[in-house]
Amino acid sequence: MRRWDIALATVIGLAASSSSHTQEFVGLHAADASRDLDVNGRMIPLRFGAAEIGYSAALKNGSVLVGALGRGYDRNVRSSFLSIDANGPAVCDVIRLGVSRPLYQSSQWTLDSGLEYRMQRVQADLAGVHLEDSFRGEVVLRTHYLTPMLTFKRLLHSQNHLFVQAGALNWHLSYHAYGEIERAKVWTQSGLHGWAPAVGVGGMFDLFIFRVVAQITAYRLNADNKVWVPGVSFVLTR
Repeated sequence: MRRWDIALATVIGLAASSSSHTQEFVGLHAADASRDLDVNGRMIPLRFGAAEIGYSAALKNGSVLVGALGRGYDRNVRSSFLSIDANGPAVCDVIRLGVSRPLYQSSQWTLDSGLEYRMQRVQADLAGVHLEDSFRGEVVLRTHYLTPMLTFKRLLHSQNHLFVQAGALNWHLSYHAYGEIERAKVWTQSGLHGWAPAVGVGGMFDLFIFRVVAQITAYRLNADNKVWVPGVSFVLTR
């Protein structure tokens, strides 16, 4: 874990001790880019999905803290590297931490500032072919996202609202692939980082006994090509 990962988690943990209200939630997050990210000839799929469980804490000063853990499964992930085309099942683990605070409030709208950290780790067991030889191995893709953002909320009736988000995504990606081709070991790795735009639109509304937050998101990663990654998320509380 990076130093700023630990610092952010420590700040949220200390602040949660002074919370006035905590709430448990469950969620579902998924993202699927239309093409792979090209990093030095390694084709990296940008498809993630996970079910989450977490807690939010509302502080007395109006700030809201969020922490969640998630896991997902994909039965067929594909990746290309070192002239190897391989595919197989993958597991995705997610850690998400966030904090937001209102900057301005009126009877009809609010403007919030926020900071979110998200770590995604995808581990895939792959099988494929290199020329005419078989390959078996593993790919590990780890991505860290730190996103400062602004959220504009249009208030509706009974605490329902619509919102639009805009932010700057600071991302760090590491890719490791290794395995065997006819008893010969192969291994490759790559890393990349940068800043990228991130946007979102969604709303909060009542559904039976639940409060639902639904959101559509998109962010762009730049490597040897530029790839927009669209996604959706749903969060339920009682």
